[in-house]
Amino acid sequence: MTVMVNRELACLKTLYNRCREWGKYEGDNPAARVRQLRESPGRIRFLEADEEGKLLAAASEPLRTMILVGIYAGLRLLSEALTLRWADVDLKRGLLTVQAAYAKSGKTRTVPLNRGSCGPPSKRSASGPQRALSTSSRAETAHRIARSAPRSRRPAEAQGSRM
Repeated sequence: MTVMVNRELACLKTLYNRCREWGKYEGDNPAARVRQLRESPGRIRFLEADEEGKLLAAASEPLRTMILVGIYAGLRLLSEALTLRWADVDLKRGLLTVQAAYAKSGKTRTVPLNRGSCGPPSKRSASGPQRALSTSSRAETAHRIARSAPRSRRPAEAQGSRM
């Protein structure tokens, strides 16, 4: 409930600000003085080894590679993983570089890879498409993932997980 209230408040604040910018409303934003409620940090859940195996077995490419990058490198899917270019992937040193333009912090960072996340992308040719994880646009890939994720999750029986 708290999360919903905060999202509604944020929407209301934005609505007033946009109306002021567009000249549709004059005066102060009445929602600006309202404080958001404190949210609980939520539940952190990690996949068990057998759940990870089932999930990866049920997923087809490119979803499987994206799951591996998420599990082993901790990248955000839309803003970081799908924006990786081959120039950002160093398989010899086992590093991924998240460019500042796509990082949540706005700073370029280097993420070490382990054996689990180095496997599948190395099978692809660096001379092929410029994108490392996807040959299509972020929007197209996100749409395909959203369609395939429920099918992959069901056979993997990963209860309580979110994609």
